[in-house]
Amino acid sequence: MCIKMAADLVNDWSMPILAHLCMQRAATMLRSFQAKVDDIARMVGYASMYSFSVDFRRWSGRPPPCIQFQYCFDIMKAARIRIRAALS
Repeated sequence: MCIKMAADLVNDWSMPILAHLCMQRAATMLRSFQAKVDDIARMVGYASMYSFSVDFRRWSGRPPPCIQFQYCFDIMKAARIRIRAALS
C-alpha cells in the first residue's frame, strides 16, 4: 500500500521519493516472490496492473515481467557456469 499511504501522509515534494521506494519494493518482490504482477501491483497500492506496469517501466526501463524472467535467467546462467567449471 505504498502509493496510497504516501498520498495520505506526505507533502508534494516527498512523493517522488516515496514512489521510488515503492518501485524498489515492487522490484524486490518481483525478484523474490512467485506472485503474479497483478498481485504485486495491488501489494504496493495500485488498483490496476496496467497503471503499475506503465509506472514501473518508466521507473526501471523494463516491464515488470522482465524483472522476474531476468532473475530466473541469472540463476540458470550461474548454474550453467558452475556445471561447466565442475566438468573442466
